[in-house]
Formats: sequence, structure tokens, C-alpha cells
Amino acid sequence: MIKPLLAGLALTVFLLGFTTQLYSNLFQMLEGADSFFIPVESDIWRFEVTKSNPGSGSWWLFARDQQHYYALSKEQPEYIYIRQDNSCDAFDPFKLETWCTARTSPLPDRQAGK
Repeated sequence: MIKPLLAGLALTVFLLGFTTQLYSNLFQMLEGADSFFIPVESDIWRFEVTKSNPGSGSWWLFARDQQHYYALSKEQPEYIYIRQDNSCDAFDPFKLETWCTARTSPLPDRQAGK
């Protein structure tokens, strides 16, 4: 009885990995252990990187999930986020100057010193 249950659970997790961002995020977390993070407002299942650092680092520059858009700040050790259903005029998820109702949050401790 326990073997079919475990097999079903393993199959479910395997399939969820292909229908969510799970595998991509796990890979990024392993590869960039000191630089990749998922904001506390999101989760490993839905966080999707939309623009990565073009250099050798494995951090993201822009990302999204089902509720928010995210961006790393260029000036402060923080990230910026805004609801997808915002009311900003001419909103562009890749142009921070259009993020009229954005909020900020500090980077996790391991990124704050970089």
C-alpha cells in the first residue's frame, strides 16, 4: 500500500517540476548559492526570471510571479516589486521609471554585502 502511494507522490512532484518554475529555480539556487534568491513575496514554484545578469553572476535583474514583478535595485542593496495589476501609466516591466507604486525590500543577508 505504501509503495503505490510513494510512487504516485514521486510522479506528482516530477510532473509539477515541468509545469512550474521548480527545476529552473532549484538549478539557479544550486549554481548561484551566494547570489540567487527568491523574494519572500514569491515562492520556488512560481518565481520566474525574465532577465538575468549578462555577466558571470547568476543573479536575476528582472523577474515575475503570478502577482508581482521584481527588479534588483542598482543603487541600494534591495529589490523592488510591484503588483502586476498596478495602475501605472505606460507601465513596462523592464523599465523601473514606469513603476509608479513600487515597494522595496532589503536583500537577504547573503546578498546585502555584494
